[in-house]
Amino acid sequence: YIYITISSQLHHSTSSMEPATIKYECKWGEPDPTWKTKPSKVYKINMDLPAKDRWNEIITDNHDIIMQVIKEASEEIPLWLAKLTPTSWIRNYHPKLFEEIEALSELLKLDIGIVFWMNMLYELYTYCTSIITQDKKGNIYHGRNLDWDMRGGLANMYHVVEFHHQGKLLYKGHVVPGCLGILSGVKPGAFALSIN
Repeated sequence: YIYITISSQLHHSTSSMEPATIKYECKWGEPDPTWKTKPSKVYKINMDLPAKDRWNEIITDNHDIIMQVIKEASEEIPLWLAKLTPTSWIRNYHPKLFEEIEALSELLKLDIGIVFWMNMLYELYTYCTSIITQDKKGNIYHGRNLDWDMRGGLANMYHVVEFHHQGKLLYKGHVVPGCLGILSGVKPGAFALSIN
């Protein structure tokens, strides 16, 4: 169980969205020694590209750690059960994301059912909290913690992604490679959001 301190996330979640050093303290035992932390990278996703091309760099860079997380997640969702999920059901569940899930499946060389359920992990066992505060100068801070029951891999899987369309920055977000959607994000000069 990794608790990411609010102070580091407040810095990490300001409008600049620059990578920050993630500090953590272990609440239940020591972190798994097989996890080696590395600095976060900022990825640029070109929304004008086909799904397979837009996700290629982030999946390639994080392939091994994604597979490690899938191995851990298989304790919650057996892989054989995930593989039984019909493709037609996945397509109907979220038609707009189906192309993205299909692209991730190809890039990871995994059954589409496994990729779909990997994207549902957040809904199954997270207990995150967000806060909004304002300092004396009127600056607004949006922070969050991530209470994922992962053994340490989250520190390496949490990246800043900039989403671009027609050469313009649309928004920035914190993502977990292999999972679609934004855990927390900001449209500079407009608003910030997070999912809990």
